[in-house]
Amino acid sequence: MPRRRPSGRDTRVRAIRPRRHRAKRAGDRAAVVRDLYEPERAARVLAAMGTAQALTPILAPIIGGWVHVLAGWRAVFLVLGAFGSAFLLTAWHVVPETNVYAGARAAEQGGRVAALLRHRATPRTWRPPR
Repeated sequence: MPRRRPSGRDTRVRAIRPRRHRAKRAGDRAAVVRDLYEPERAARVLAAMGTAQALTPILAPIIGGWVHVLAGWRAVFLVLGAFGSAFLLTAWHVVPETNVYAGARAAEQGGRVAALLRHRATPRTWRPPR
């Protein structure tokens, strides 16, 4: 069965979607940095984060190639899992809750992730606790 060729609309949506999500993630990070630091220090922290994000696509294939040559392609996934787990645990323990408004008590019980895991509804019906 021949594959359907994407229409012009499909191509536009695929081109816009990653930009939209990138902008949202960048806004989330900037909001946390602004909550934690004074304006001058926040500018330096955001600059350092931007530099790290710019270097990541340059260094990742080099490091991945070394891991592949030294230990095989399966090891690349183990290294990715280890780095991801390390960053997740570090962020979980180091980055404080910056929500000082209603619902900030969710951080006392493990945050919104814990609330999501306790919730029995499907992900489509989940709403953040108030």
